[in-house]
Amino acid sequence: MPRKTLKQRKAASRPTDTDANVNRIRGVVDSLGKGTKITPTDVMKSLMEALEPLQGLPEPDKYYTYIYNAKTPGLRYDQHPLVRISSLSRDGFTGINLHWNDSRRYTYPEIVSSLYEIYQSEVSDAMELPTAYYQTNS
Repeated sequence: MPRKTLKQRKAASRPTDTDANVNRIRGVVDSLGKGTKITPTDVMKSLMEALEPLQGLPEPDKYYTYIYNAKTPGLRYDQHPLVRISSLSRDGFTGINLHWNDSRRYTYPEIVSSLYEIYQSEVSDAMELPTAYYQTNS
């Protein structure tokens, strides 16, 4: 029996779609063409089209993605964060940015898109998408 490639092993370890939990991100991952030049903005647009905008407020211990424009001058930031929220405040939230594996503070006025929830079973697929878009605020 031939050995499985790394890609085959990774695919086999991803959660599968069920009637109760359809992975909305898998199609975006699978649609990325090999060898084609895509930008983080293009991928983020495709991801947001596959998800529904959040109605209401985010919740701790859930994962979200969105478009963010930092206000602090000279700050290096991720314009397309994938965040696991740890705590909420009146004007925003704190969470682990999975692209940096670091805790960050985000304020609502700087979120320039809707928030999109990523289900826990979809996080590994979301991490495969090249959405991280690092900017330095001027």
